[in-house]
Amino acid sequence: MNKIKYIENLVVLFFSFVFSFVMLTYSPVHPWVNTETYTDSSVFKTVALMMESGYMPYKDTFDHKGPLLYFINLIGNKLNYYNGVFYIELFFWIITLIALYRSIRLKCKPAASYIILLSAFSLFYIDFQGGNLTEEYALPFISISTFIFLDFLLNEKISKLRLVLCGACLGVILCLRPNMIALWVVMCIFVVIKERKNFKNLCRYISFFMLGMVIIFFPIFCWIIKNGLFKDFWSVYIEFNKTYSSAEGGRALFSAKWNAFFHFLNNKIYIISILSLIFLSNKSNNKLNITYIIYMFISLMFIAMSGMTYEHYGLVLIPVCIYPLSLLYEIIEKIDNKDMSKILFVLLSMFFLSNFVISDCIDTIIRIPELYESRNFDNDSYVEKMISDQIKIYAPNYGESISVYGNWDYIYVKNKKIHATKYSYQFPIGKVKKEIFDEYFEQLKNEKPHVIVIQAGYWDNNIEEFVDTYNYRLVYTEKDDASGVLVYAY
Repeated sequence: MNKIKYIENLVVLFFSFVFSFVMLTYSPVHPWVNTETYTDSSVFKTVALMMESGYMPYKDTFDHKGPLLYFINLIGNKLNYYNGVFYIELFFWIITLIALYRSIRLKCKPAASYIILLSAFSLFYIDFQGGNLTEEYALPFISISTFIFLDFLLNEKISKLRLVLCGACLGVILCLRPNMIALWVVMCIFVVIKERKNFKNLCRYISFFMLGMVIIFFPIFCWIIKNGLFKDFWSVYIEFNKTYSSAEGGRALFSAKWNAFFHFLNNKIYIISILSLIFLSNKSNNKLNITYIIYMFISLMFIAMSGMTYEHYGLVLIPVCIYPLSLLYEIIEKIDNKDMSKILFVLLSMFFLSNFVISDCIDTIIRIPELYESRNFDNDSYVEKMISDQIKIYAPNYGESISVYGNWDYIYVKNKKIHATKYSYQFPIGKVKKEIFDEYFEQLKNEKPHVIVIQAGYWDNNIEEFVDTYNYRLVYTEKDDASGVLVYAY
């Protein structure tokens, strides 16, 4: 490695670290932030908390994401109970940035590469919703595989290690959430068509690619079998998710999926990326660009298949924009007239930076001193502190369970308490599968947790009947009626 390349790699690493650390100030688990984790993140941290106490996901504690997500949170807990997952997030974002930078460098020089990277990451400010989500952990594996596919399709560079790594990346995605596999679906088909006449090479590619998937699947499968989780895993991760994607109000309607598709398409940087592929195609890259356009639309279709428009779904579109934007700068850098090339480079960079980068970056930087100064503050709300006080009084000992009625798993995380019943939360899953409510209340009768917290807005006849029947005492309420948070003790 020559000296210039070595310095470039050091600069990329430093940039990736600083940029990731600053971006993640929008994460509640950032050491300078320490606020309440968002709904889904709290659920994943609760599953990890239960695993630390010897309970098993799917079987003893319900959630319907892939198993790797819970292991990530379990490792995070081992590093540091509340903030540990931040360091994993930081590492994953650094890998993502480095991999995407390498992809851009296949087409562009360093200066353009940074501008493209920053422009694509404008999606972060739209789609990042507290972190510790499947899309965030999928990004480095999508980004690494993007580089592998592009380097092969553009430069015919491939190796056994890269094939295994690409397959392993797909395996990881399938163990997080399967609707993020658009890259492999489209590009693998393209590679098969491209190499169809070279059967020996194609067999070699497929063999090593499958080996990578097996490397990920085998230990997870062994863990599932060893702990007797296969039936529960299949019931929750496969069967429940099928029901979930076609239930809950109008999400199953074609109109909901249609609206979700255009919701995520309606983004300037993504539209520019698509148009770049359309207008900059030529004889040398036409097949790849057409394939990439298909990939961009398939990505949107996979995101929209749930019929929901949660912004964090859009995080996986960040790597998708990298190659199309690099085509713009590649054209400019190849112009023979150096003055014209420089003028167009500056104009395009000014457009991207002023429209997609600078404003959000300034807003982020403004926050840094205040966040640092308040890094040791207790940022929980008054209500959360009051609930914690009641739990300390009525369930003070390790192993004493509580139950939160609603979807507020942060209460378990905050107080390091295992949850009664299989269900740490009941909404919206109880609306998707009615049997969940029956199972929850049946287990609640048998376990009778020391404390029941009823989240604001979730008071109903079922929970009212239970606390009355088993003589639970109201020990705290946010308001004087049942519309606010209620805490009952047994």
